[in-house]
Amino acid sequence: MTNIHALPIPAPRPLVAGARHAAPYPVHLLGPLRAAVDAAHRETQAPLAIAAQSALALASLAVQGHANVETLGGDRPLSLFCVTIAGSGERKSTVDRCLAGNVDDFGCTVSDPTIHGLFRILSRTPSAGLLSDEAGAFLGGYALKPGQAQRTFANLNSLWDGRQIRLANAKGETVLRGRRLTLHLMMQPTVTGKLIGDPMAENIGFLPRCLIVEPESTIGSRRITAVTESQPAAERARDWLVELLSKALPIPDPETKELVPRSLPLSAGAREALVAAANDIESAQAAGGTFEGVRAFASKTAENACRIAGVLTLWRDPDTTEVDADDMESGLGLALYYLHEAQRLLGRTGVDANLRLADDLRIWLQGRPGRTFLMADVQQRAPQREMRKRAAADRLLLILEEHGWVRRLPAGTLADGIPRNTAWSLC
Repeated sequence: MTNIHALPIPAPRPLVAGARHAAPYPVHLLGPLRAAVDAAHRETQAPLAIAAQSALALASLAVQGHANVETLGGDRPLSLFCVTIAGSGERKSTVDRCLAGNVDDFGCTVSDPTIHGLFRILSRTPSAGLLSDEAGAFLGGYALKPGQAQRTFANLNSLWDGRQIRLANAKGETVLRGRRLTLHLMMQPTVTGKLIGDPMAENIGFLPRCLIVEPESTIGSRRITAVTESQPAAERARDWLVELLSKALPIPDPETKELVPRSLPLSAGAREALVAAANDIESAQAAGGTFEGVRAFASKTAENACRIAGVLTLWRDPDTTEVDADDMESGLGLALYYLHEAQRLLGRTGVDANLRLADDLRIWLQGRPGRTFLMADVQQRAPQREMRKRAAADRLLLILEEHGWVRRLPAGTLADGIPRNTAWSLC
């Protein structure tokens, strides 16, 4: 038999130049949402960032109809646009169920709408959520087909801005004012090219409005326990979500259903922290600066910080009259985290798709116990469906072999105590 430890080990070459892993999600900045996020993370064992995204989106949906938050550019909606990138099996939908509870009973959410669908729901309720735990259908659907994508992105931008939206039809034009939309799109890495890296989505300003994460996988480190531990914090968050969604919205005219939210100003300390951070971010956008390559995202960071801070404030107490300095510091810290994540992810969009997929496979293989594996392991357990196809698995393993990350073992090598014709090992 072959002694695999005696084989020469080539020096690996990076598949994605300058690739970095996702930074740990700064859960300590989530304030009143932290307990629920930690609970959902413990209950589902999904990546912490997925729980955080779901919690922020649901909190935004709960409070966006009641107030507009003060920003450096005037009062703005509390609506958040969240995008979460995670492979199959990362328990995205499980997290949503854990935190959302019976939110669908309120009739204020849709998962795969056309623009006509958005108009229908916003005609019924002026505060709604586009929440999809499998956004591939949305990205590949009618709303983003050629000829429709620009209109879709433009309407989504208008809703984020709090401006009126228009829909032309055979009967004329429908105009909706005073509407709010929270968005949370969860998608697999294989479909992100339809959004991240799409020049239209970035140039028209949709992507820079979004809070984007692609957390490290937890697959391979999750452990089943004999007893599922109850998570009271998640239950309390679900109950509080129901209570907030049950509050009457500020709609003076029931015919138009136009929202007239109150103003949520910043305290003196919050405004001071915001101005200092905004000046630093502006300086970092200069030629040669840290954020030169992501200016569109950086220019929205201060406003996103205010929105996040306002959501945290009203989730804690819907009757609060101002955003304090502590919540603003949390909002700024989270918004800067998302800015750095956007910078990291956009750096990968120019890389060949096969190299990105091979790098994702490398990360998964390195997270498994043991160094030896079989083709069957990849085909049956790889985190992304695209990796499991035999032709794709062959191609990706060849790329990893050429770059020195894996090596094909000689026929007869023992794997799982059985001589194998074909087996692989991590280098």
